[in-house]
Amino acid sequence: MGKKNLGFNYQFTIAGGPSVDCRTLGAYVKQFRVVNQLFSRQGFALKTGPGNLGQDYLLAEVVDLPCQYAAGLGEGSTVLVLEELEHAKRRGAHIYAEVTGFGAAFDRGHTGAGLARAMRAALNEAGIGPEDLDHINAQGFSSPEADVWEARGLQDLLADTGLTVPVFAGKSYFGSLSAGSSTTELAASILALENGVLPPTLNYEDPDPSCPIHVAAKECRPVTRKNVLKLSFTEMGQCGAVVLRKW
Repeated sequence: MGKKNLGFNYQFTIAGGPSVDCRTLGAYVKQFRVVNQLFSRQGFALKTGPGNLGQDYLLAEVVDLPCQYAAGLGEGSTVLVLEELEHAKRRGAHIYAEVTGFGAAFDRGHTGAGLARAMRAALNEAGIGPEDLDHINAQGFSSPEADVWEARGLQDLLADTGLTVPVFAGKSYFGSLSAGSSTTELAASILALENGVLPPTLNYEDPDPSCPIHVAAKECRPVTRKNVLKLSFTEMGQCGAVVLRKW
C-alpha cells in the first residue's frame, strides 16, 4: 500500500480494523439510528492500575513507561444495532442516538493528517464543528507511538479553533478488545449521552508532553452538548470517524 493513498482503504485490516470498517460503513446507510438492542459482554481483562476493573483481575506491569502507557488486554464485544427510523418508531424502540456523519481516510505515514481528514469529513457530513462536540472518544491505545499519532490528529483538527474538547479513552476500563474495541468504546459515549454523565479516563496521572490534549480524567463530568465523535484507526493506517447525536 502506497503512502499516497489518502482516502478509503479496506484492502487489509488488522487489530481494530474490522470494527472501524463495519461502524463506518454502517454509518453510511442514511436515516439509520442506534436503538435499544445494545448488547455487551465483558469477559476478563488485565488490570492496568489501581482502581481499574476490580481486585480480581491480574496486574499488567509495564516497566519504564508513564502510567498512561500501561494498557492491558481485555475480552469482550458490543453489538450496536442500526435501524431505520420509522421502523424503530413503529415497534416502540428506545432510540439512544442518531448517526449523523462519518468519515474515512488513510494515514500510512502516521502523521495525524489522515486522522484529521476522517474527523473533518464526519463533522462536515453531520453539519457541525468541533465546538458542537461534548467529547471525543479516542482510540486511546496506550502505546507511545499510537498515542502520539492520535494526538497529532486531534491537534490538527483543533489547531485553529482554540477549543479544548475533552478526550475520553474507554480502554482504561476494559483494556484492548482488539476488533471489539471500537463499538464497545462507542457504547460508553452512547450511555454518557443517555445518562448525562461522562466517566473519567482511568489512570491518567502523568501526561506525556508529546500528547498535549485535554484528557477527561480524575472525575466524572456532566454531558453539556448533544454530539460525540468516535475516532478509530489501525496500525496499517485505516482511519474511521463517526458522529452521533443524542436522540
